[in-house]
Amino acid sequence: MRKKAVQESVLKTAYGQSGDVLAASLDRARPADMSKTPVDTKSGILKKAARGGVRYMIMIACFLIFLGTCIYLLVYAIQYFQKQEENRFLQNFTGATDYTMASIASKDTQNVYTLTVDQSMVGQTIGDHTVEKKVYNEKLEQMRTRLTGLRRINSDVWGWITVDGTSIDYPIMRGQDNDVYLYRSFTKEYNRSGSIFADYRTRTKLEDNKNLIIYGHNMNTTKTMFYPLLEYATNEDAFKNRYITVTTLDGIYTYSVFAVYDTNVHFNYIRTYFSTDADFADFVKTLERKSIYHRKDVELNADSKILTLSTCTVRQDNRRWAIHAVLVGVSK
Repeated sequence: MRKKAVQESVLKTAYGQSGDVLAASLDRARPADMSKTPVDTKSGILKKAARGGVRYMIMIACFLIFLGTCIYLLVYAIQYFQKQEENRFLQNFTGATDYTMASIASKDTQNVYTLTVDQSMVGQTIGDHTVEKKVYNEKLEQMRTRLTGLRRINSDVWGWITVDGTSIDYPIMRGQDNDVYLYRSFTKEYNRSGSIFADYRTRTKLEDNKNLIIYGHNMNTTKTMFYPLLEYATNEDAFKNRYITVTTLDGIYTYSVFAVYDTNVHFNYIRTYFSTDADFADFVKTLERKSIYHRKDVELNADSKILTLSTCTVRQDNRRWAIHAVLVGVSK
């Protein structure tokens, strides 16, 4: 009671007649009506700290993702321009013999000379190949000069591939396995575009291969490497009328496409060994059945030599586009 009387006296002194009203109001007030200032407990403080820490970590994660994406795009762009520079060098290369992989990488390509081949060289050795043909073939000798010069720079050069009506015009590499040039350029430097390369099981002489297999990435963002091959799957006219040319030191080989399809990697379309002629014939028939388009004007038999070009579909990691062609012409 004494405490209450003191409170009323203080209120009346401070507020005059209004103090009585305020005192009466306080008397009627319930605990629920009283405003309470929350006091942080230890667990509350920890919860607030945890929520702040999570927000901070999310911000850091977002920044790192952004930074990683920027670095990835920068590296991708640098590799793209490096690959374009390399391709221009290779396509303009005529047979210079004093280049090295280091000089190409540093663009130190001055003071080069060209190896020329003419009729007088029949029977002589160019690199590790002996010119045997009596009839001079200017285009073939130019390509032999180019390939010989490139093999002096990188001995893994196996041949050259061009496809009518496309930008495909690349050297064919061959490594000790199928991983060597998957993400390596002609100079053996890492590059996401990799190289066009023959299966490591490929024999040196093209005509000794029943199924010559060549791989290349489908670089859909830059429309390079084996990306143009997809036109065979979407353009029947291209499928029926465009030829593929593979050149080696032995000759110029022309192929006509007879099958194109996409398949999972479990289908063994990259076979190189066939036990019998019947085994090979069954294999070829399977390829024809799987094809999106079909041709009746291409003859295939037990003696045929076929070419298989393989590239990814982009849609799924375990699927591939396969283009098969049959050898229809040889120029030596």
